[in-house]
Amino acid sequence: MQTLGELVLVRLGGCRYALPMASVAEVGRPPGLTRVPGLPAWVAGVANWRGRVLAVLDLRGLLSADTGELDRRGRLVVLSHGGVRVGLLVEGVAGGAAPDPESVEPALA
Repeated sequence: MQTLGELVLVRLGGCRYALPMASVAEVGRPPGLTRVPGLPAWVAGVANWRGRVLAVLDLRGLLSADTGELDRRGRLVVLSHGGVRVGLLVEGVAGGAAPDPESVEPALA
């Protein structure tokens, strides 16, 4: 049986998703974004995050969800893996958990 470790639960497109805690660098309020022409719609833009340029993704369109403005519960989850950082806009963060592996559905294709 595989151990999942600690996870951060987020709401995205009306569903809950789990992100590995080890990949979550920080969580904050969504910053002002600058759109970059020619990029797919799921790339929301770039932001000045702690003095660095951060690419910010909004995956709600890929999930066929409403891509309108986030309400006050919306957050930016900064993910880091292998020295690469990216921001992910989410509708909310539900907290951390260490769920039973049997209760977790496999990742989307």
